[in-house]
Amino acid sequence: MTFRLGGVTVLENAVSPLSYIVNADCTGSITVTNGPSFGIFVAPDGESFAEISTAPPGNVVSDIAHRVSRK
Repeated sequence: MTFRLGGVTVLENAVSPLSYIVNADCTGSITVTNGPSFGIFVAPDGESFAEISTAPPGNVVSDIAHRVSRK
């Protein structure tokens, strides 16, 4: 994972254990071990997903990630 904040790279190629769930309706969640949690929506074609932070309180991160490699 690479994380940028305000145009500054804070983490680069970091490895963090996480778990995720994707439901049949393309919604789900991601939980980083000892870290934040996110609600997600996966595009039906699998080419992208949107995420928004759900915990901890006050954490306001959202993103749309696009596939960058072949299936």
